[in-house]
Parts: sequence; C-alpha cells; structure tokens
Amino acid sequence: MKTIFYVTIMTCFRVAGTAIIFVSNVLAQSSLFSTAVNYSAGDGPAFVFQADLENDGDKDLVTANINSDNLTVLLNDGNGTFAAPVNYQVGDRPFNVFAADLDGDNDLDLVAPNSLSQNVFVLLNNGNGTFALPENYTAGLDPSAVFLAKIDNDNFLDLAVTNLGTNDVSVLINNSNGTFAAAVNYSVGNAPNAIFSADYDNDNDFDLAVTNFNSDDVSILLNTGIGTFEAAVNYSVGNGPNAIFALDYDIDGDIDLAVTNYESDNASLIFNNGNGTFGAAVNYPVGNGPDGVFSADYDNDGDKDLAVANDLSDNVSILFNNGVGVFGVADNYGTAARPFDVSSADFDGDGDLDLATANFASDDVSILMNLTNDDDDDDGVLDELDNCPLVANSGQENTDGIGTGDACCCVGIRGDANSDSTVNPNILDLNYLVNYIFRNGPPPGCPKEGNANSQGTETANIIDLNFLVNRIFRNGPLPGPC
Repeated sequence: MKTIFYVTIMTCFRVAGTAIIFVSNVLAQSSLFSTAVNYSAGDGPAFVFQADLENDGDKDLVTANINSDNLTVLLNDGNGTFAAPVNYQVGDRPFNVFAADLDGDNDLDLVAPNSLSQNVFVLLNNGNGTFALPENYTAGLDPSAVFLAKIDNDNFLDLAVTNLGTNDVSVLINNSNGTFAAAVNYSVGNAPNAIFSADYDNDNDFDLAVTNFNSDDVSILLNTGIGTFEAAVNYSVGNGPNAIFALDYDIDGDIDLAVTNYESDNASLIFNNGNGTFGAAVNYPVGNGPDGVFSADYDNDGDKDLAVANDLSDNVSILFNNGVGVFGVADNYGTAARPFDVSSADFDGDGDLDLATANFASDDVSILMNLTNDDDDDDGVLDELDNCPLVANSGQENTDGIGTGDACCCVGIRGDANSDSTVNPNILDLNYLVNYIFRNGPPPGCPKEGNANSQGTETANIIDLNFLVNRIFRNGPLPGPC
C-alpha cells in the first residue's frame, strides 16, 4: 500500500553572518492516487456512475445534475481522458443515476429518479452511447435513489426506488422489454435516501438495503422469492446515513454493508451473520460530511477497500482493508469543490482501479488515477519498485550503491540534491544538503546532483550550500548542467 505522509524539518545555519531558519514539510512517500484532473459536467452534479455506455471496452461516466435537471455523459477516449460532455434532459432535480441493460439488447440504458417531479426517467441506449428520449414512470413522493436488480428472478432488471417524502421504497417490475409495471411500495425508515440490492440471506434472490437519513439506520427487506418483500428490519448505524455499498468485506461468504454517515463524519461497517441479519456497527472516521461511497480493491491485495467522498472537506478518504474486514486510518486525496459521490473503474486500462467524484459546487468530475501499476518510463519496472522511475533502466543498475540507479544520476541539473527531478533548485534541496553536511544525513542520490556550484567535486560541501542560498533567496545563477 502506498501512503502519503510528511516529515517536518527545521534547519538553522548562517550565511554571511545571518541566521536563517527553514521549516518545511518534506514528502516522504508517494501517493496511491494522482492529483485530480477535472472534467465539466452539468450544474450541481450529485451522483456519478461508471459503465461502458458505447460498447468499446472502456468505462465511461454519467452524472446526475440536480440544478440543471439533466444527465451528463462523459465518454472515455480509451486512455482515461474524457470527451466533451453531452447532456440529456430528464425530470426535476435528478439526485441519482444507474446504468444497466433494461431491454435485453446488450447495451446499457440509463435510469434517473427525479425528486420534485416524483417519477423515474428511463433513457434507452441507441447502441452507440447516445440515448433516446426518456420515458417516465411514477414513483413515490420525492424519489431520491434507484437500483436495478433481477427482483422477480426473471432475466430482466427491475427498479427499486427510495422515496424520501413517503418513507418507502417503490418496486417497479420490468415487463421484459424495458418498460415497467406500476409501483408497489414497501415501508422503510425515516427519509430513505440510498439503496443497494444483493442476496443478503443467501437464498439466491435479490434483497434490498436502504439507508434512512433521519432515523439513523439501515432497513433490510428480504425477498420472498417472487419479487415481493418481507417487512423491513432496521439496524442502527451512525448519524445521518447517506450512502451504502454491499460486498463481502470479511471474506466469510456473505454480503456485508458499508454506510457513510454525513452528520457523524464516519463510515459504518455492519457485518452479515450469514442469514440476512446484521451485527452492531463498527465505525471508522473519515472526512467532513461523508456522502458517497464505493468499494473496490485499490491496493491490489485481494480484499475490498473503501472510497468515501467527503462533501465538506473536498476530498476522498481511502480506507484499506486488512483482509478480514478491519480498516486502517483513512488516507485522504483532494478533489474539486464539494464531492457528493465517488465511483471507481480502471479508466486508463492499466489494471488498477481509479476514482471519479461528482463535485456539486464546481460542476465537474474529478478523476484520480491509481498509481499502483504505473510504469512512467516503460521499462517494465513499476514506478513504486523503480530506482529511477523517469528514465528507462530495466536492469535497475546501481553501481555506486547510492540511492537512485545509475540512469537517474544527474538527469536534470546540478543542485537537485534530493533527486526529485525539479529543474530549479528549491528549499527542499537546501534542507537536504544541510542535513547531509551538518547532521550526517544521507548523501544526495547521485553525487553530482549535490554539486551545485559545478566545481568538479562530487561531494557536496558548504560552498554548494552557499550557492543554493544565493540562487533561491537572491536570484543568483542557476547551477550548471551535469
């Protein structure tokens, strides 16, 4: 697992009789995810869903945009970059979107619940990632989220919709052609706002799990086997449960639940007893205002981790699974403004799982690429194992035994004492040399890169230190080339 942490270094030394103190945060390890790249969506995107909408083998994105009353489709160019947005009008205030094959023609259609128009819109795919005009179906009052599953055990996907205003779930059975029968409603808790369907009691049909924001619990509705449901059983979680994801987190063969709690700033794990009943919640701190949640194996170790979008802290928290359903302290990665939701897929085709967030306040989607399988210099050695990740050196030669491999020695210019490949020396290089010269710290990764003044000595000394101070603080000359 790659994490990111910082070490504070305080340095004090004298140049020309003046004491200079530097305090800096030095990046000590690499990040699991890249810096976010943002793509425009509609106005107020509240939810993002990944799916192969144009049948070309890569994962596209679709957002539900509350303020512009539409869906935005972002088609993947095949390398993890996305084409210009295409918008499709739906009803009034769509909070959610789901993609699946509703009419049995092997392409993925779209479904969006519209909270103020009290209906669900269905947009059938034309087969190429564009969509026909929507059909709409009546749900309950203030429908907020939708999930598609084979509820009546035929070969077609049915709809389950949460209704915030009536505290129930509407189930609409597919007529086997992408149209739907009238809704049948089932009571749940107070203010249901998210839903996930899976086989919770191991009887080979699809049950429902629903988060209830105002009653701080999750309702479990077990399927009778014919597409109807037993009365809800409720399980307490944190305060203001807002999103849900179901997987086998403790690898015991049954489906558990992960829930984000908006008002208590944590995520709850509730583990299945094996029969569709659940134990007490175990809570893990995340960011501020956790909203969306997605689960996948982000560090490629065989178990399912969690990604949580934190609305009020503008970041995503990653919680890594230790293999038995226990999660570590969250690693946080920045996004654009107010991420309401998060989804994951291998957007760039390199075999690891990337992140996408829907950012409500900045009207865009943030893409954060997973760096686990990155090989930037294409030498067959992954960056995290490469002693010189920016210059090809498949043999990993390191004849001087110092830090980076031979291929990296003085790749840029002299003065890059900490070997971070920055062209212009900076305070980090200065701190590095101070630590080396006065505190017996590690030498520069390649000796010539510490030789800032280009005088031919390969061991950095006080003259190189003065040279860097003059460059950084007095706009003196750049160090010469290697």
